Amino acid sequence: QQRTALLNQEITERRQAQQIQQKYLEELKEWRHRYEQAGLVSGQILFEWNLCTNLPTWGSNTAKILGYAIAEMPESWDEWLNLIHPEDRNKFIAEVHKNSYISLEYRLRCKDGSYIWVEDKTHVILDAEANPERMIGFIGEITSRKHAEIALQDSESRFRLLSEYAPIGIFRTDPQGNI
Repeated sequence: QQRTALLNQEITERRQAQQIQQKYLEELKEWRHRYEQAGLVSGQILFEWNLCTNLPTWGSNTAKILGYAIAEMPESWDEWLNLIHPEDRNKFIAEVHKNSYISLEYRLRCKDGSYIWVEDKTHVILDAEANPERMIGFIGEITSRKHAEIALQDSESRFRLLSEYAPIGIFRTDPQGNI
C-alpha cells in the first residue's frame, strides 16, 4: 500500500510537471506570436544576432524592404557586412564595437542590386566580461526621408552661395513687407 501511495504521488507530480511545462510552451508560443506581429506592424526588419555562434534570426519584412525572403538573408556576419554599402561599412563596424546602443543610418543592398537607406536601432548585449554576445534590433527603410534631407541640404547650399556672392543685396520680408 505504501508503494501504491508513492506511485500515485509520483504520477501526480509528473502530471503537475507536464502541466507546468505545457503552460510554459503555450506562453512561449504566445510570445513568439507577439514578436512576429510586432515585426510586421512596425514595418521594419526585426532581427537578433547571436555573436557567439554567428547565427542571425530574421523577423518579418525582409522581402518587403530588401527583396530577400527570410531564407535568403545573410547567415553570417561577413555576408551581412557585404550587404552594407562599401562607403558605410567601416562606420557600421566601428559603431558596433564601441557602443551598446546603436542608432545608425547606412545603405543596404537589396536583392535587385539597388541600395536603400536604412535606420538601424540595435542593442548590443554584452556578456559578463563586457564582450558583445548578442545584438537585437530593428532596421527601417528611410530612403525617401534621406533623399528629402539631401535635397534640402543642396537647396540651402545653393541659396547660401547665391546670397553670399550676389552682386546685389538680398533680404527677406514677412507678408506685410516687414524685414
